[in-house]
Amino acid sequence: MQATTSSQPSTNNSRGSLVGQRAAHGQLLHRKLQLLAYIYTERANARLVHSLHNKFGDNMVGIMGDWSALHRRFREPIRGKGMCKMMRRHGLPVYLLNKHKTSSICPKCCTGDLEKFLEVDNPCKWRRHERPKVICHGLLRCMNRDPAAHKDKHGKPLEGARCWNCDMAAALNFAHILRSARATGQVPEQFRHAQPAQN
Repeated sequence: MQATTSSQPSTNNSRGSLVGQRAAHGQLLHRKLQLLAYIYTERANARLVHSLHNKFGDNMVGIMGDWSALHRRFREPIRGKGMCKMMRRHGLPVYLLNKHKTSSICPKCCTGDLEKFLEVDNPCKWRRHERPKVICHGLLRCMNRDPAAHKDKHGKPLEGARCWNCDMAAALNFAHILRSARATGQVPEQFRHAQPAQN
């Protein structure tokens, strides 16, 4: 009876030490994974900066939109402020540009608005029974039907309206705003915010 009671505390101590070892191992593993994530992120950032230098030269200037994306369900987060800090830390100048109407105006004629026109299968499979077709937001079409406003690389008028990728149109309008700011110091009129009426 005495031997049984004397062996009980040693069993509890061994169990407690085993739990402590597992907890310490879990903490070490967590810290190791955090360190590896940081190392791989820094490598990817350095690789990105190196590729930008090789493609655009050492005198490149980064332009990013000033709109910060919110967290949305089923969407990958977009790097905004962290990307700006990373590029500035590596010596690349970054400027924020107002994205007002950059993806809703045709970058070729600069007068026609872009419209959504293409219907595709609903990417949300669990909602296809309610809405089997949805409007595609990535492909846009210029509403300006003037043949002289849209020509191909050989100078011939295009048949029908010119189509644009949403991100491509925004990037080309970024360049248009930047050139106008360098030449005149102002943003083109079609990309300005509407001024409130003064009484």
